[in-house]
Amino acid sequence: MSFFMAIMASLTTLASCEKNDEFLTLELLPQAAQQCIETHFGDLEISRVVKDYDEFTYGYDVYFTNSNKIEFNRSGEWTDIDCRYTKVPDSIVPAGLLSYVNANYPSNEIDQISVDGRYYEVDLDNGVDLVFTKSGDFVRVDHDGDNLFLAD
Repeated sequence: MSFFMAIMASLTTLASCEKNDEFLTLELLPQAAQQCIETHFGDLEISRVVKDYDEFTYGYDVYFTNSNKIEFNRSGEWTDIDCRYTKVPDSIVPAGLLSYVNANYPSNEIDQISVDGRYYEVDLDNGVDLVFTKSGDFVRVDHDGDNLFLAD
């Protein structure tokens, strides 16, 4: 049964990749991305690394066997960390954001964090989305999943 699941996962992976995306090895990632993975996710097994081409730029997507995913920009800085069945490691969450979550949502965990432009978006395991400035100041709570990065 696990062999069948592996085949299905491989087919799904191939079908979900854009035409121009390319599979890489970890060593071909920018040094900053490699260091991030080693420091914060070193105990996890990588299932695939993809150079993800968008309209005018590219980034990197790193998928782990436990369904976690990290997206990096072309410089190797993380832009999105999605931990579906685990929590985002505290070591990678900016201190101000982590302090706010621990103080105001002590029974919840961060399962996704994104950074875009001037804001961080933190998704908790209870469905609450929190928005912070890049300097770590709390901005607002979003309960309905609107695109937070477009609103000021």
